[in-house]
Amino acid sequence: MAIEKPLVITAGEPAGIGPELCLTLAHERLPCGVVVISDANVLRDRAEATGIRTTVTEIEVADAATASACNGELLVISE
Repeated sequence: MAIEKPLVITAGEPAGIGPELCLTLAHERLPCGVVVISDANVLRDRAEATGIRTTVTEIEVADAATASACNGELLVISE
């Protein structure tokens, strides 16, 4: 059963494990979409540093409820 509204989470402390966990969410099959609130460049840098192949796509807050991502894509509301 798919949930219509996305799960909105923060990546937490940039130096912590949160950004990596968010990047891995982009590759998981979940019952709802995921939108991350974070600095998009931090996520891009972490993806490159860890080899987690993820496309980081910035979106506006107003688009969060209706935006959808492809597998391997992470939707981000940049701080």
